[in-house]
Amino acid sequence: MDFRYSIQCVHAIASSLSAILEQSVLTDAFVDTNQELYLNFKSNGEPFSLQLNCVYRAAFFLFFDKETDRMSGVQPIFQDLIGKDVVGVKYIENERIFTLEFENNQRLVFKCFGPLLNVLYFRGMHLEGLFRPQIKQDAHFNLQQMGQLVPCKQIAETVLYRVFEVNQHNYIDIQLPEMANLKLTTVDLLEAYTAFSILELKRLQFNEAKIQLLKSIHSKIDRCNKIIYNNQIKIAHLNQAIPLDEIGHLIMSHMHLIQKGDNQVQVFDFYRNKDLVIALNAKLNAAENAAVYYRKSKNRKLELENANQLIEKSSRELSQLTQALAQAENTTKIKEVKKQSVPSQKESLFKVFQFDDYQIWVGRNSKNNDVLTFKHAHKEDLWLHAAGVSGSHVIVKRKGIANIPEPVIYRAAELAAYFSKAKSSSMVLVMYTEKKHVTKFKSALPGQVKVAREKTILVEPKLT
Repeated sequence: MDFRYSIQCVHAIASSLSAILEQSVLTDAFVDTNQELYLNFKSNGEPFSLQLNCVYRAAFFLFFDKETDRMSGVQPIFQDLIGKDVVGVKYIENERIFTLEFENNQRLVFKCFGPLLNVLYFRGMHLEGLFRPQIKQDAHFNLQQMGQLVPCKQIAETVLYRVFEVNQHNYIDIQLPEMANLKLTTVDLLEAYTAFSILELKRLQFNEAKIQLLKSIHSKIDRCNKIIYNNQIKIAHLNQAIPLDEIGHLIMSHMHLIQKGDNQVQVFDFYRNKDLVIALNAKLNAAENAAVYYRKSKNRKLELENANQLIEKSSRELSQLTQALAQAENTTKIKEVKKQSVPSQKESLFKVFQFDDYQIWVGRNSKNNDVLTFKHAHKEDLWLHAAGVSGSHVIVKRKGIANIPEPVIYRAAELAAYFSKAKSSSMVLVMYTEKKHVTKFKSALPGQVKVAREKTILVEPKLT
């Protein structure tokens, strides 16, 4: 039923081209992304163009009685043939191959092997160039081994070519099967083939767009489910854990047991009536360790609030996406797909975190650190970096003239510690200052800066 790649169809195309292109001149040839080929001809001053489209892992001919204009981004091809006369069109009798024969024994060979369709430029029998070089085996294509080239036979104009649709697929044939949706009947094979190609390309474009739409929605649904699940686990963990302010109280109640240099202490937990081992920072005294736990207690409350807000927000988004998915699955037109498509957001230039309604930006590498600090950070933004080790630059975006709250600074410092070479340490010293006090010095490598008026904070490296 479908003979678009059959020997009969290839030879019929060649014969139709023979009547048009013999004694014509190739005026231009160019490719777009190595998947679309455009050939412009003129015969007795009349334009004609041949196009090959291989974008959707299939190959389609299109023929037009007009010249195809060059678009931006195209590349010239087969330039030795520009201005040369087409002296004939031939095919190989038992192969899906035809050629455009040019003067000086040059030719373009159309190898119509379905999705592996290619156009090869020969000088004599020596291969000079390929339309689709990614088809590696064609670099060794031997035209002589394929058979003898013979002149095209004339097609009887009484043959009626039909373009029709069956089960949402388009076909071209001389017969019309039952239950088919007829699109076109013509004695011009090139017209029929062009109509067929346009219909099939539209169908494939729709299918590709719909697949991408569904993929995008499913990806966002998975992300929402992951955020909800992770934050539910986080809330359960935080609710089950010993309140950090109580640990601070226990340290203050047992200060006589703690010496600077201790990395832990065992105390009696009067909240739960049992002994408890408390981890300490050996560099801090008892009061300083208690202060760390009190600070963490404030942050834990903020974490709980943030986790609940994320669950609520993601649940609303999940409901909207579920409706969008049902609508996308029933979409039947390309306009509907484009209208419904979820815009694909480019991956952010930086890692972006949200905390207590503040944005925290984290550089991805040394060069990206410079871009973040010197091209995207405002002079009043807060700049952070792990002290004494290499790591990411971190920026807290200031909101108005208000000072950035301490919990936000602490959270940003945790991220600066996490995205540094000291990530595996229990506690990391992080310096921070306003971005206007960060400068680049001569001979500095990417990411290297000079910092003034910095303060420091000791934090635990933490991503979430």
